[in-house]
Amino acid sequence: MTKSNHSRGRSSVRVSVRLSPEERQTLEQAAQGKTLSAYIRQKLLSSDSINTETVRLSPQARQKLLAQILAALGKSDVADSLKEIAIAAKLGLLPLTEDVLSDIKTATTQIKFIRKTLLKALGLKPRGGAK
Repeated sequence: MTKSNHSRGRSSVRVSVRLSPEERQTLEQAAQGKTLSAYIRQKLLSSDSINTETVRLSPQARQKLLAQILAALGKSDVADSLKEIAIAAKLGLLPLTEDVLSDIKTATTQIKFIRKTLLKALGLKPRGGAK
């Protein structure tokens, strides 16, 4: 049961919840004068597991943040650290156990994914032969 409401210039969807009279009374008391809709929305969307701020960012603000993340990744020493690990492994200074190799492969895959996703989100293409 959903219904669109265009009266405020943007679409909203109605969500219905069945409550017992006791549950409704408990909510009304907890709302302390707020409407039940406002109180329930605040309780549901203010948790740390839901980040409502990023949903409301303008495309320009979102692109700026993505660019800052990509720049921070580029400036970080992650690539240098991985290079040092590779050199140590070639020189025999790093014991290449299955766990170490697996961790290196996982880290490399994750970094490539982060870079590729950020570039795609910004509408950019990787330079050169980078994947």
